Amino acid sequence: MVMMVIIMRLILHECFLQYPQTSTILCDSFYKIHKYCSALVELFRPEFTAKNDGLNPDAFAPVPDVLPDHKQLQQLQLQFQSKINAACSLLFDRIIPEVASKLSLEEPPAGPPNPTMSRRMHHEGINMRYLGLVRKATHSEGWRAVLLEEMVTRAAKVYLRAAMRATQRNVRTIRQQPYRECVRDTLCLILGTSTESRMWWSTSSAEGLKVW
Repeated sequence: MVMMVIIMRLILHECFLQYPQTSTILCDSFYKIHKYCSALVELFRPEFTAKNDGLNPDAFAPVPDVLPDHKQLQQLQLQFQSKINAACSLLFDRIIPEVASKLSLEEPPAGPPNPTMSRRMHHEGINMRYLGLVRKATHSEGWRAVLLEEMVTRAAKVYLRAAMRATQRNVRTIRQQPYRECVRDTLCLILGTSTESRMWWSTSSAEGLKVW
């Protein structure tokens, strides 16, 4: 799987070099993320929570009225919610724009793969599913292309994994042939020029990029 992702990233990089207009197909509206709808484990990186103590993952869970001390618990929960809201503002309104500004001042990497991308984002406390917000905040066209390439590759990886899981459920065999055919068909779908490929780029890939 790791080798297939690297190959896919290399091929996608060549596609972006030959067809730079591809990077403008997807609208920035896909990258809008509601600040408070994700679970805490998905919202923040461990590197971020380590620097922000007191973030309770149950802060937005309802407090049953039947509990004898539910009013005190509700007041305590409001404090937890305030801390999470402040952490969200710190991440989305300060850290992500600052990282995007740093990227704008740097030269983008010359070619794939870019294994340091996730390490750098995680070090800054940014979850990789927020690459779209980083891309939206940067003013470097080079970095915007690199970030979009990373997002598309990750969305394609998720799509390929889902296709292989579906194959496993359907064929129920240990033979490799069905899975090889699944990988072949998926790569042809993503990198092809057929009607199905164009449909994938306008629907499935766009849906996948909403996560990033």
